[in-house]
Amino acid sequence: MSSPVFLHEVDEPQSRAALDPTQSFTVRAPAGSGKTELLIQRFLRLLAVVKKPEAIVAITFTRKAAGEMLDRILLALSDARAGTPVDKPHLQITRDLARQVLQRDQELGWDLLEHPGRLRVQTIDSLCMSITGEMPWLARLGGMPRIEEDARRLYEEAAHQTLLESDPEYQQALTKLLRHLDNNSTHARDLIATMLASRDQWLNLLVLDDDGARGALEKALADATVRGLKAVDQCVAQELRGAWVKVAREAASYMPGSPAYAAIQDLMTWPDPVAADLEIWRGLAGILLTGDDGWPEQDRGASATPGLYFVGLPFLHAFGSMLIGGVGRDAARVAEQIAGRAVAVS
Repeated sequence: MSSPVFLHEVDEPQSRAALDPTQSFTVRAPAGSGKTELLIQRFLRLLAVVKKPEAIVAITFTRKAAGEMLDRILLALSDARAGTPVDKPHLQITRDLARQVLQRDQELGWDLLEHPGRLRVQTIDSLCMSITGEMPWLARLGGMPRIEEDARRLYEEAAHQTLLESDPEYQQALTKLLRHLDNNSTHARDLIATMLASRDQWLNLLVLDDDGARGALEKALADATVRGLKAVDQCVAQELRGAWVKVAREAASYMPGSPAYAAIQDLMTWPDPVAADLEIWRGLAGILLTGDDGWPEQDRGASATPGLYFVGLPFLHAFGSMLIGGVGRDAARVAEQIAGRAVAVS
């Protein structure tokens, strides 16, 4: 097979060139430019020279597209047999090719219109299944495979087997992952399964060297961060920004030891929507928003708002924070903070 020739337009000279069965072509053209008609014409051109129609395979991504293509091929053959009038020049090419196929069909006894199943217009999945089915012993599959519409179960099984991998090459990475997830293997399995379902988004990164991969991932993360910050920045009215900065700075002064508010302790102006100011944006958000669990943001019961404290919240400090005994311990801690602030103010 020759190297592919790239066609960026589907005009008449190029269309005729693409019908040469001894050449390979890649067609790039906008929607509605006649790419499908050209593919049908090439399929008909090949049918006119092969000994068996099964020798030609046309593949596409969806069953719908494969069905439409097959219908149009059969319609071209049936119209050619019936002598239906043609009113467009490019359809005349299809008609001439269809007549050649009908002649070939008669010579070799194919009976394509009566046996359209001999035309292999398939999805990629069905083609792979047919190839596998023709060599079951080499495939070692046992029974006839089927196309899995929802592969989530398979992804989870692959993720489970990955976590059981004993190869030292993977053990270090798996150990680090499980430590990061507090040894929650179910969560790790779900994360890996989700990654497998979207592998088209990250698989190309595997061919990069470590430095290149890290740089690409960090750039993607920074770009996503900037897009999010710009969206938030546009939602905040200009007249509110100065007051927000003032309240944030004052709230941070009441919690000097809290890392959550360290970035806004000396904040004087509204931050820019850039990745370098991400911690400032998080500090501003922490002043007004609740945590991921829906409970108020606080540090051992003390909020960023002066004079506002909490006790009895789940996991305020530990699992027992919402129990009677835990409330007492947390309340004592809050009382110490109040006393400490009172001394500082006086």
